[in-house]
Order: sequence, then structure tokens, then C-alpha cells
Amino acid sequence: IPPVVALLVGAPFAVGAVARSTSAIRPFAIVLALPLAAMLVASFAGLDSTGENDWRRTAYTAAGRWLRAHAAPEADIAAEEIGYLGYESDRPISDLVGLVTPRSIPFAQDRLGAFLAHPTEYVIFHTYNARGGTRPIVQRPWFPDAYAEVACFPPDRRDDGSPYLAIYQRVSGAKIPPPRAPRR
Repeated sequence: IPPVVALLVGAPFAVGAVARSTSAIRPFAIVLALPLAAMLVASFAGLDSTGENDWRRTAYTAAGRWLRAHAAPEADIAAEEIGYLGYESDRPISDLVGLVTPRSIPFAQDRLGAFLAHPTEYVIFHTYNARGGTRPIVQRPWFPDAYAEVACFPPDRRDDGSPYLAIYQRVSGAKIPPPRAPRR
């Protein structure tokens, strides 16, 4: 996406520079600049500054606020993305990708391994994309016995395939598999 944005932003300036330097191709440059400008405007027209079209903002903000209200201040949370969730919850987030949680770095593409190295009290799961963030954790056979769903966003989740975000809390005394070595 960044290269596309750079091209969309830079193209009108490049066309303008060429048009100013060579008066013979000015009509051609104007004809070329108009569609490029239209594409640029159209690309930004779909952006919603309220965040209503951004599932991350909506779901993670709601989940973070729920965690702030219901989780102890020292409760740690496993998640794939930490921005809105960490800001809104003001709770420690274990970033399973390793961007801000150094202990996850050896498990770069192994979210389950990063989780097993340090199981958390809460696990965040979403269905907004096929990857699902913590799907490699929540789909394990031991997970339903070890964690219970305590909140869901939207709260009226349906079984019709609509996307949702769920918060799972560790069940007291539940058994979790031991840590494993990072994959090579």
C-alpha cells in the first residue's frame, strides 16, 4: 500500500513538472493529470475519519474498554495487534508477533509457541480475517478447557458467519501444554 500511496500522491506533481518544462505536451499532461487526480480523490473518499468502517478501531476499542472495566490492572493479555487494545485497556499486552514483546521474537511466525512460552490470563481472538490473530491458539483441543469466553464484540454475535472479536479468560487450575522450543 505505501508504494501505491506514494505513486498516487506523486503522480500529479510529476505530470505538472513535465507539463511546465515542455509546453508542447501540455494538453497531453492535462489529460493525464485529470484521471490521476480523480483516482487520488476517489481513493481518499472511502476513508472514514470516525473509524466506523475500521473493524480494528471498533472491535479493539470495545474490547479494551471491557478489559479496563473487568480485568485486574496486572492481568496480561495475548493478542496479535496491540495498538487500540493496549491504549484502551491500560493492561500489559503480550504481542505474539514480537514487535513490542521481546520474548516473542524467537517465535516470529509461531504464535502458539510464543503463547506457550508465557500463557496469559486473557486471550483475544477475532474472525475479521482468515488469519484470525490467535487462531493457532484458540483452535487447539486443550483451549476450551483452559479458557472461557467472557465477552464478545459485537455482543449479539450470530452464527451466520458475521465477524466478531472474543475475549477469553483463563480458567482457574486449567492445564496448558508446556512451552516448546522456537521452530527453525
